[in-house]
Amino acid sequence: MTATDPDRVFAYLTDFRNAKQWDSGTTSCEVVLGDGGPGTVYRNVSEFAGTTVELEYTTQTLEHVAPLMKPLLDRLGDRTAEQLKSTLDRL
Repeated sequence: MTATDPDRVFAYLTDFRNAKQWDSGTTSCEVVLGDGGPGTVYRNVSEFAGTTVELEYTTQTLEHVAPLMKPLLDRLGDRTAEQLKSTLDRL
């Protein structure tokens, strides 16, 4: 998927504030509460089907699961997966 070191990818993806860089629908993402570890709450604002959608995501656990990433990314859709790969390759 990417030539970037898996540890660097993990650190990047676990900081959900980076979603704006790799998720084409995200317009902003910020920490509401926490330090990035379990229990951290992120507020994500996205444009979806012409509508602004605001969601809060809470980190439940952090586990380094690089082999599981490909099936998960396959579900993101081609455009987001391509944008994510391009972003990770620049890390």
